[in-house]
Amino acid sequence: MKRADVLRLRKRAAAVLMSGAIALSGCGAVADPDSLHEYGESVWWASDGSLYFTAMPVDDEPNSYAAFEGVKMPYVVSGDDEMSQIDFQAQRNCWVADTVQVVGPDHIVLAGECVHDMRYMVVSYDTASGVADVVAEWNKVFGLAYGQISTAWVPEPDGEVRDGWLSYDSGDCASVAWIEDGRFVPWDGLDDDIEVDGEADFGYQEVECWAAFHAGQVVVSPDGVMAMVATHFGTPFVYVHSREDETLWEYELPAEATGVSFCGPDGNLAVALQGDDPRIVLLNPDDGDTRVLAQGAYDGISCAPDGGSIAVVESGTGSMVRTLSI
Repeated sequence: MKRADVLRLRKRAAAVLMSGAIALSGCGAVADPDSLHEYGESVWWASDGSLYFTAMPVDDEPNSYAAFEGVKMPYVVSGDDEMSQIDFQAQRNCWVADTVQVVGPDHIVLAGECVHDMRYMVVSYDTASGVADVVAEWNKVFGLAYGQISTAWVPEPDGEVRDGWLSYDSGDCASVAWIEDGRFVPWDGLDDDIEVDGEADFGYQEVECWAAFHAGQVVVSPDGVMAMVATHFGTPFVYVHSREDETLWEYELPAEATGVSFCGPDGNLAVALQGDDPRIVLLNPDDGDTRVLAQGAYDGISCAPDGGSIAVVESGTGSMVRTLSI
């Protein structure tokens, strides 16, 4: 796609989003009366209808003793609505279940910052066999301990993961990189707009710092397409990039986004917007058309494979995990 086409789509998406917020503000979702869990962090719906999420254990749940250290555990809600905590063990004395991504049948990727020694670790976990393998880890996350780190991994045909994406934002340094065999490769997809104004240390590697850029969540579709939310010079965007055919779509948003999810077989995106009118919108990357899926502020979102529901993590101190009918 030519750069001019990208810019035209950007302007069209922004205009449609603004008009959609007014015209469709009354069309929202109805929340389930009870939440699935408190203190949620991440959600991901699998193709078989199972819902995975991460949360701090509470009350009489297994491993609740570790909640005071901020330890999170993965959970699964099966097709018959039975919820259970996944018996995931610490790897190298690290509990890492800040985020979850489903990459294949009985195969998830868990990632997060080690509670005990300032490492960011990514673990591939077979939920059927209980076998866990460390995919990548970066020691001594200098300056990023309290920043935003998001990884998303490209599913391989064998269910394993090797390469993926990293978005990071420490407040002083932010950018996006391709992960190849554990090494960071600067992403040049935004070269026309981005100015590199420095570098920072991340796990004994150098990462770029992009001027006036703030990185948000990054996700990957089952066929390897990347989507990410970010702000540049104070303007919120969602980016969609395919490494296979080297295409890039970018859309200006009317408010900052805190969550993004591929939604349905047509490549549509669900985007969680904050601001004065927080809501989740469905965006069509082909033409920029949108509609409102749900009202409310959410940090994490994931669409069900049938497109009839969306799982959310509510913004705020409670961080309730819920499913909404859309």
